[in-house]
Amino acid sequence: MAQMIPRPEPAPATPSDARDAEEFFDDLPFACLTLGPEGVILWANRTFHRWVGPEKARPGLPLREALSPASRAVLDRQLLADLPSQGEVPALSLELLRPGGDHLPVLAWFRGTRQGGQPALLRATFCDASGHRRQEQELLAARQAAEMAAARLAVVLDGTSEGVVLVGPDWRIAHANRRAATLLGEPLAEGTDFRTSFPQDQEGAFAALCANAMGGQNVPGTEAWLPGGTCLWLQPHPAAGGGMAVFLHDLSPAKALEQDRARDRARIEYLATHEPLTELPNRQHFTARAEALLREAGLGAALILLDLSRFRQVNESLGRPAGDALLRAAAGRLARSLRPGDLLARLGGDQFALLLPGGPEGTGADPEAMAAGLAGRLVQSLGAAYQIGPHRVASGAAAGIAIAQAEQPLEFLLDAAELALAEAKRRGRGSVALYDPRMGRDADLASTMRDALAADQFVLHYQPVFAAQSGVLTGYEALLRWHRPGHGILSPQRFIGAAEGTGFIFPLGAYVLHKACLDAVGWGNPRLRVAVNVSPDQLRHPGFAAEVAAALQGSGLAPARLELELSERGALAHGRDSVASLRELHALGVKLAIDDFGTGATQLADLRLFPFDRVKIDQSFVREVATEPRELAVLQGIVELCGRLGIATTAEGVETEAQRRCLVEAGCGELQGYLLGLPQPMAGPQPPPILPAR
Repeated sequence: MAQMIPRPEPAPATPSDARDAEEFFDDLPFACLTLGPEGVILWANRTFHRWVGPEKARPGLPLREALSPASRAVLDRQLLADLPSQGEVPALSLELLRPGGDHLPVLAWFRGTRQGGQPALLRATFCDASGHRRQEQELLAARQAAEMAAARLAVVLDGTSEGVVLVGPDWRIAHANRRAATLLGEPLAEGTDFRTSFPQDQEGAFAALCANAMGGQNVPGTEAWLPGGTCLWLQPHPAAGGGMAVFLHDLSPAKALEQDRARDRARIEYLATHEPLTELPNRQHFTARAEALLREAGLGAALILLDLSRFRQVNESLGRPAGDALLRAAAGRLARSLRPGDLLARLGGDQFALLLPGGPEGTGADPEAMAAGLAGRLVQSLGAAYQIGPHRVASGAAAGIAIAQAEQPLEFLLDAAELALAEAKRRGRGSVALYDPRMGRDADLASTMRDALAADQFVLHYQPVFAAQSGVLTGYEALLRWHRPGHGILSPQRFIGAAEGTGFIFPLGAYVLHKACLDAVGWGNPRLRVAVNVSPDQLRHPGFAAEVAAALQGSGLAPARLELELSERGALAHGRDSVASLRELHALGVKLAIDDFGTGATQLADLRLFPFDRVKIDQSFVREVATEPRELAVLQGIVELCGRLGIATTAEGVETEAQRRCLVEAGCGELQGYLLGLPQPMAGPQPPPILPAR
């Protein structure tokens, strides 16, 4: 008979108690072992001998010899490595080697004891897991019998990894092991009412289970949450002669892992549908929800696309963190303007989308007016200054609106809103545009123009410019023409609007700029300058100055020979932003001219604020200068003021000899018009021929 392990308590058990305990353990249907600190078997009950055979159950052999290879790794990694630090290991799934060579799956519980602060003994309990339900019933019944029949074996109970409380028929605690006191967070004195250990059992559910168990019924276990956040599995079992044994198992680690996994799943799902910077729905989530809303809302739903201004400048000048802060602040302003049911998302970059479901039928609400009003308020809100750290940042926005019509897919609504947004951006910061079917036609035309540019259907014609007094040729103005098959030669008035409205103006304008510079270099006359018309959209583009510099460098043209002509609308519509852009261009050494002067809202005083080198007087002043004294007086005033400001003048649209003489007498610096020369294409590397109108 194997020797019993000495009791680690100060008062040792009597020989009679030891024999009773050994017989008790040998009769149990589960295996009990006592191991040394290194996992060496010191004692094993008869069940363990029967499961693995006497050879592998001999005292002095390592327990790992009775385990399958996979279970040995588990034992080394999770038990022998962790037990010295934590004193207890949760239940492990292991496999024992049967005498016949097959494997017996078991559930194993281990608990270590210490003497003098050092690991002393390991107590292990193995349960046959091959017939889980049958074995569980046998195990629980055996535990109940053991606890009620051998309350005096407290040392045995204290060696288990689970909490055990023996309760009499009067609800008084007969015995509670140390593990139970640890799990419940308080000492469990014998004789105290067990129900006081669970004050949170407000509805008495657990007390009812216990009462049924003490009445002899087999009851299910239940979870209980303690005030400190510990979750226990409580399993009451009836005891012979009344009372019960309650087993307590700590579920907190498993619950914590389950909660962590649930949080991780929720976070992954959130990140899959939202973009992390602004925490708004991303494009994919917006598309799915918008399609569902459109199916429900039908007619009258409105889509608003909003685009921030100067976002790139903030990113480049203050750094990406400042740009991120600007996006978050803008998203917050938009979110505060939402109504119930509205759908806001960030589509990417500095673009946001807002879908407004249609109002109820019969309300008489005008969806266009409602969307336009809201878009205007949103643009105004986004245009207010932002405090980004120590910096006060001025931004702005533009908005494009599309109203859902019958059976239109979301893709069409997005494309329509994109076209409207492009139109709003073309008009300038703070603008709102509503989609018009003509914008779709512009998009089709822009697609045709892209193909035309690739097919070299765009060419430049050059109109000469002469000094008014001497008649000497001073340069040419580059004028774009489209040789469109089946339509003849088209002037810019036929297609520039579509190019500007769709963004095609940028590649088209770049082509004109680079081609004009290359042509001018080939003229062989360093005194001849070339003038290129610039769209307002190009001027506002943050990369336009770099495009001009690249054209000069790529062609080798001297900067002073390039003159950029800007309309009044493009040059003056954006105040300080325009001044900054013009000064950036002027710093390159190119000349700047304001075109069609007198047709817009420009005041003469504005000429002091902008770095113009030349004013091109519109032909509306020139047309009647020889017949209307008042027109001549206005023209003379313009020429005189420009002279005092050091700004050169060019009169456009000179078509008669009388007009030419009046302009010369008025002191105009240069002349341009059909009288002096028609626009002509290049004829080889030489300057275009000068052909006056007949």
